[in-house]
Amino acid sequence: MKKQARFWTYINGAPVMIKLAQGQTLQWSERHATDEGWSSEAMAWSFDGEGVTCEYFNDGCDCDGRLSSGGEDYCALDMLRTVPGLGGVIFPAWNCTDDYRRDYQAEAAGY
Repeated sequence: MKKQARFWTYINGAPVMIKLAQGQTLQWSERHATDEGWSSEAMAWSFDGEGVTCEYFNDGCDCDGRLSSGGEDYCALDMLRTVPGLGGVIFPAWNCTDDYRRDYQAEAAGY
């Protein structure tokens, strides 16, 4: 098992290098007003020594109502630098382990 994981992700529209020690969790979130309501995004990365888990949650409301989504992705340590991106940045090959979407207006309409 390795004691550190290093990988690239996008935050605020730019690539950012994340470095995690074994057992560490790093969280990031943002929320802002939009021209029709609000939007928020949150992510948490944790490293267990063998791979990185990324939990994510997106939420927002506009003229069409509220919509939420989220889930969990996992990437083994040897796959953290396998997906080519712009400018020579290499991203993780995430595998989705869980995801969901919730449309509050559709639920209210009985769908």
